[in-house]
Amino acid sequence: MNVPGLIKKQFIVSSALFIASISLLYSTFGYYSFAAYKPRPEFWDLNNHTYLWNCYKTEGLDVFLSTTSLLDACRNFNYGYFSMVSMGLTTSIYGNVQFWGLLQILVFVFLVVKVYFHNFFSGKEYIYLIALFSPGVFLLYLSGNMDIQIICLLLLANELIMLGKEKFGLTLIFLTALLKFYTAPVLLVAFFTLKVKSSRTYCSMLIFFTATLILFQLIKTPLTPFPDSAQNKFGSGIFDNYARKAGLALNKFQGELLGLIFLFSVLLLIIICYRYLTPLNNTNQIKLSRSKQMLSFNFLMMAATSLACYLGGLNVDYRLTFIALTGIALLQIPQTKVKFISAIFPYVWLLSLWIAYPFANLKEYIGLDLQPLGDIFMVGTMAYFIFQSFFVFKYLVKN
Repeated sequence: MNVPGLIKKQFIVSSALFIASISLLYSTFGYYSFAAYKPRPEFWDLNNHTYLWNCYKTEGLDVFLSTTSLLDACRNFNYGYFSMVSMGLTTSIYGNVQFWGLLQILVFVFLVVKVYFHNFFSGKEYIYLIALFSPGVFLLYLSGNMDIQIICLLLLANELIMLGKEKFGLTLIFLTALLKFYTAPVLLVAFFTLKVKSSRTYCSMLIFFTATLILFQLIKTPLTPFPDSAQNKFGSGIFDNYARKAGLALNKFQGELLGLIFLFSVLLLIIICYRYLTPLNNTNQIKLSRSKQMLSFNFLMMAATSLACYLGGLNVDYRLTFIALTGIALLQIPQTKVKFISAIFPYVWLLSLWIAYPFANLKEYIGLDLQPLGDIFMVGTMAYFIFQSFFVFKYLVKN
């Protein structure tokens, strides 16, 4: 492989994507633009960091429980304790929110190209770009939410673990789980794919500390759930919105159960197609190159995060970025082909990223508390991720 040539191409693609993204952000082009979210300020979540840090200094841990605070932005804060410390650090580091927001996007774009763009001109780049320019990804850019920092840390951890710096990479994953809990399953995925025994011991220690810290916070200051009709929530529990529109009164548990029934019904359909319709193939003999190993591990990390958010009802709009990156990784690694299903997956995946967004012009007909069609496509996407994760994990461990 011509490494200097690859680096040059990745630099060119990174620069082009960054310039295109920033141009759209400062345009007036629909949901790509800051103009679509006025009166919100640019990178509004970054703007909130200073305010939230001041709230924490005033309220202490009560900020995670308070419903009577005079500081509205403090009420029922949903992140992990460590995220408040992170906000305090970043607040002291950056004085210019706009600079920090643009820097985040630059690092994100560079890492995405570095990890996912290995085979240029393979004919599939247009699919990756359609995913990277989906509304959820741009909402992450626009908000400047901490999720973009978490994704960057996961991508760096992916690189480090594949380079043999396993403990350093595991530490970064551990930090992301402290910022927001939904990346905790990635530590379990990493444990079974590590090559060095001492790294497994270190990973076990991190898993114990992560579980202890999360349980402590959940018991002492329980997280505030999203409202049943949250307009920006993508997850198994959102299907009770459809039921309510049809006149059925479902509680939260019944709505989540309905979503799980849909999910596992589609997974069963995929398994049936694999079992009875797919010709036998010799996938057990696949030898993964280093780049394929990296993408396989990346797929498992992003799929675990996507599923954790989906099943927990935490998959809010900009968190669709994890689903976008999971699909990009999966399309570049040896898949276990399933007749009919594998052929339509790329389209179902893209539709789950695009149609799921609550388009304002549909408000008149269905209300913004209902995700138009996107949740239906996301069931297929998540079921396919679960199915492929089993085989990708097996290939990666064998290699």
